[in-house]
Amino acid sequence: MSKHLNALILGVGLAMMAVPVMAMGQDARVETTSVPAIIENLDSIDTALAANDPRLAALSEKDKLDLAKHKEKVRGLLSGKQTIDELQSRDRIAAFNSLEVIHGIVTGKREDRVVCRREHKLGSNRPETNCMTAKEREQAREAAVQAMAVRGKMLRQEGM
Repeated sequence: MSKHLNALILGVGLAMMAVPVMAMGQDARVETTSVPAIIENLDSIDTALAANDPRLAALSEKDKLDLAKHKEKVRGLLSGKQTIDELQSRDRIAAFNSLEVIHGIVTGKREDRVVCRREHKLGSNRPETNCMTAKEREQAREAAVQAMAVRGKMLRQEGM
């Protein structure tokens, strides 16, 4: 049951998968699981970059390299597919994460991108899909580091 629930949640999340839209000239997303639609949007980003579109002119060289890397990764994952549903779950997550990075670079809002990971809960062998924004994930990491530092300080004081 849990496996099917995870698949359903992942499917719904991927059904809402967003792809940047450059042709519209706005910060919009197209919700699709259609591979041709995703590839078309990636091509529109390529066209905008080649035409020195002012919306992308401010991108640093690092951003351009990251953009190219993630576009190629998505194209490789989607090669020969018609829908996202044809991908294995880990490849769906990788495609989703790369598309979110692309959207973050294009819009300049990297912290707002959603990052999904397959993680094992403590004491369980079953992986769960955990999605949160990059900003939320960083805040959770910082809180965990801070909690561990406080605990370490308390343990050192007890040992004195």
